[in-house]
Amino acid sequence: MLTLLLALGVFATGLPGNGGQQPSAISTPLARTILLSRTNGFTTASHAIDPYDVLNYEIDLSPLLEAGERFVSAEIAVLPASAVQGFKIPEDGPYGAFELDDRHIRIWPQIAPEDQGSAGWSGQGATCGFEVYATTDSMPPRKWQRTVLIRVAQR
Repeated sequence: MLTLLLALGVFATGLPGNGGQQPSAISTPLARTILLSRTNGFTTASHAIDPYDVLNYEIDLSPLLEAGERFVSAEIAVLPASAVQGFKIPEDGPYGAFELDDRHIRIWPQIAPEDQGSAGWSGQGATCGFEVYATTDSMPPRKWQRTVLIRVAQR
């Protein structure tokens, strides 16, 4: 299956996906913060990437929470149509997805090197996406699924 599934196990066991490394001092600009919404099934990132870019994004899960609630796990799955185009979210290494706290995840969406020169990125480019699945600590646990879209266009 072409879907990349990151079973992050975040929020419970430290920093998943990046080999236990501590997060760097890199900050994420507001333009690359993806604020998930209770009302929409999908969110489009306001900042597009060039197929050669390697940029950090932050996913803010906090609008999905009730007072006093937190997330105990999250998973990210790249949509199959996006994976075919070379869109990926690394699971480990220095660009691996990891928790910043119990409400935020940092990711580094990228295009595979062999797909960076594709004609599909010309002009308006293409929209690539992934799904975020998250579970809260409420009893019984609430579960959220949201789709995130990022435009990829040659600049």
